[in-house]
Amino acid sequence: MSGYGSVLSVFWDADSLFRLAPTKLPEERSATLTILRLAMLGLLISVTSIDALVEARRSLRNVYGKEKGRRFIRRLRQMVRQHFQVVPTPSPDQVQAALSEVSDPADALILAACKGANCLVLLTYNTRHFFGVKRVRVLTPRNFLERLRGALWEGFR
Repeated sequence: MSGYGSVLSVFWDADSLFRLAPTKLPEERSATLTILRLAMLGLLISVTSIDALVEARRSLRNVYGKEKGRRFIRRLRQMVRQHFQVVPTPSPDQVQAALSEVSDPADALILAACKGANCLVLLTYNTRHFFGVKRVRVLTPRNFLERLRGALWEGFR
């Protein structure tokens, strides 16, 4: 099913990581937090890249300011350390191969890392930046949960 065994591996883009950081554990019920909880239970594997983390940290600092941004970055770092597998920057050849499937060249880094990690799902809120992607489903966290719920119900028919 994925590069990490029979458990589904999902790759988190920077914008999904960005939305995860400010959540108030455990009261919030956002899609990103629900997916993280599935990973915490061992039902899927959360994967991201060094590049996605750098972008998420930059966005947190820009949006929330220095002090609050720093707090959210620490929270994100802790979540990633405990519940994510982090993959390195993809090779230039991998990035070049992904350029034809993205509208923004920066997203080629993300898609190449996702494919290099053999993830079947890419979680992003910028789905329109990816087109004609092969071997990977590009979904928002909410759409991913809807598809997962549908697949679970199909299994009971």
